[in-house]
Amino acid sequence: MTYPVPYGPPPVLAQRDPMPVEPVAYPQMLRTPRATWGRGVLMIVCFVLSYLLVSTVLQGAAIGFDVYRGATSLDDVLAMRLDLTPALLLSVNLSNVAAIPLSMVLQRAFFGQRGRWLSSVTGRFRWGVLARGALVALPFWAAYLVITLVFAPESVKVPSGTYVALLVIVVLTTPFQAAGEEYGARGLITRGAGSWCASPRLALLVGTVLSGAVFTLAHGAGDPWLIAFYFFFAVVLSLITWRTGGLEVAVLLHAANNLVAFGSLVLLQQDTASVFDRGAGSAGPAVLLPGVILLLSAGALWLWASRAGLQRTYVPEHAAPAALDPASTYVGPWDQAVR
Repeated sequence: MTYPVPYGPPPVLAQRDPMPVEPVAYPQMLRTPRATWGRGVLMIVCFVLSYLLVSTVLQGAAIGFDVYRGATSLDDVLAMRLDLTPALLLSVNLSNVAAIPLSMVLQRAFFGQRGRWLSSVTGRFRWGVLARGALVALPFWAAYLVITLVFAPESVKVPSGTYVALLVIVVLTTPFQAAGEEYGARGLITRGAGSWCASPRLALLVGTVLSGAVFTLAHGAGDPWLIAFYFFFAVVLSLITWRTGGLEVAVLLHAANNLVAFGSLVLLQQDTASVFDRGAGSAGPAVLLPGVILLLSAGALWLWASRAGLQRTYVPEHAAPAALDPASTYVGPWDQAVR
């Protein structure tokens, strides 16, 4: 059913509508007639607590399994001297994968909006956008992998034993792990924060800062270089999500970064215990390289998205025809431009 443009849906139906009643960008997809401060806050808190619970259970089980089979000792566990075993890596990745259904369930529970709308403003995960974006971005990350392997102090070795298992887990689960972090941080948290703001610009700013802060804290870094890198990483992915109208490109960049980082670690067969060392002095200017690669690949994707005319705005069925034009500027009842 459609309604005259000047009037919109009847007030009673509008109050029950889980979708925005005017064109909005990705961060404001939960700015609906149901939106309240309380809903957004509780949804974010529930997500964080649920994620911590799932992570604790899965990673605790993996550590217990490693202690049982003798891969690590109880003393090492109590002293937090953990090595990156296949069981632990798998549990960490699955914890993040669980963020995908968790985010969708919480969005539906608090805002009544189906999980598919978390993927993009079109209500689906746009595989074509992912595939075309990969052609643009992956050459940058391939170059980063080559640079890492060629100029690393250690020489590349043929993985064997435990490292084969680690490499298989990295290849098979890391893309989904990266997707889970994006659905949670750039998806649910950004939208929860965006639901508080009438201004599209303020929604983008608040969503970016809050999701970036949670993302950075979740990585438990104590080194200034790492803290800056994680927050910069989060900000870039938030902006590219807003620019493309969905999570596809953010998932692509996150997966590429993690695959190169973990893949090179396995191929160089360094001390995998260093993976969990994020304290002061654990990093340095070397993090500038992935930061530059991220910026270059995101910049290339930004230009590509502009030329490809990707849909970056959700358009309700009752919206004016001009709102369907991605080049137009829609001014709604809050007197704020969506773009």
